[in-house]
Amino acid sequence: MNLKENITIYLNSFRSKSILLAAALNSLLVLIVAALIVLIKIIAKPWTNKLEKINLANVALQTETQLELIAMTLRGFILFVVIAIVILVIILIIKWSFFQGMIYKHFLKKKTNIKYLRRFTVLNALWLPPWLALFLAIVLGVKADYLITSFYILFFLFLHFTFILYTRFTKNSKLSEIQRTIKTGITKIRSFIIPYILISITFILISQLNRLSIPYFFVIYIIFFSWIQNYTKEIILKI
Repeated sequence: MNLKENITIYLNSFRSKSILLAAALNSLLVLIVAALIVLIKIIAKPWTNKLEKINLANVALQTETQLELIAMTLRGFILFVVIAIVILVIILIIKWSFFQGMIYKHFLKKKTNIKYLRRFTVLNALWLPPWLALFLAIVLGVKADYLITSFYILFFLFLHFTFILYTRFTKNSKLSEIQRTIKTGITKIRSFIIPYILISITFILISQLNRLSIPYFFVIYIIFFSWIQNYTKEIILKI
């Protein structure tokens, strides 16, 4: 696509009414995630209270019975954290799959059905864990000086490939789209340069509004993200 075509798609993307429903679904997803985090904090409260009572400063002076109690508490807390993380990841994948599946079906003007949502969930069960592992590897393994830059680069790549995958899968509904997505995302990267520049300019303009201290400004970012989903969908369909 040439510059004129890109500009036309960019301007037309703001007229799409699909963004409103996508923003509503993304907002609901954010609220559910926030509620899950609050719920986990409530469930974890008894464990944090137990940990606060442990005096590690004088651990060498503790009796054998006290040390065993400390070890049991720590093991129980670690087990709780592992189980909580696994359950949270599973719930997030299911919720993310449901809402994003609904959004992309709406974008491509197709009817949502249980079969598609089930396959979309399987797709995300294969797609998301490797990315989560990469994010974890960066947080734990990258030096502090490069942490933020590395995180943003990986986040950009995640969105780049994920937007392609969701658009292709919603059209085709085959797990083989994962391999084709990676190929498209790499070999067709030049086709995304102008759209990403336009997205960056739009983000800069919107971020300036944040200086006005508008209440609930995060809603604007949710709408912006929903617009990006719809706009990149149009670019991907053209490619």
